[in-house]
Amino acid sequence: MHREHQRTGRPLQGPRQPPQRVPLAQALAQLQAALVRLRREALQHGAALNVQRHDTEKEQERDRGMSW
Repeated sequence: MHREHQRTGRPLQGPRQPPQRVPLAQALAQLQAALVRLRREALQHGAALNVQRHDTEKEQERDRGMSW
């Protein structure tokens, strides 16, 4: 294996480290902080878009000029 690493120029990586576990309370606190930041950013970007949709086919036809 050492010879192959020398041939390719890739260094030996060694054993992998297990992922670090974050305590649940700490992860929850980080998530709550991220949500607060996102809410603040959303409020700074302006008001929501108001969309009006037609509920019936008659209203749609009337708006297209197809009603009698």
